[in-house]
Amino acid sequence: MTPSAVPPGSASEHLVGGIPLAGLARDYHRQMVSFARTMVNSPAAAEEAVQEAWIQVMQSSASFEGRSSVVTWLFGIVKNTASRHRRR
Repeated sequence: MTPSAVPPGSASEHLVGGIPLAGLARDYHRQMVSFARTMVNSPAAAEEAVQEAWIQVMQSSASFEGRSSVVTWLFGIVKNTASRHRRR
């Protein structure tokens, strides 16, 4: 797919704290799943929690205030999402 074929508003141009979402996903997804795995009882639940976390990141990226690093913010979202999964 060429850059001009990427639809507007897609994840490849979505920014979180000035960082492209696609780059964050590439660099941190595996670490986020490993982190979630420490809080839930199965690899599938960890993957599901992280997928939900990415949705939350996309929905709330405009509210990122920069009081922490983007990575700290991401892992906080994963922590909260995995905690909800653990309670289920």
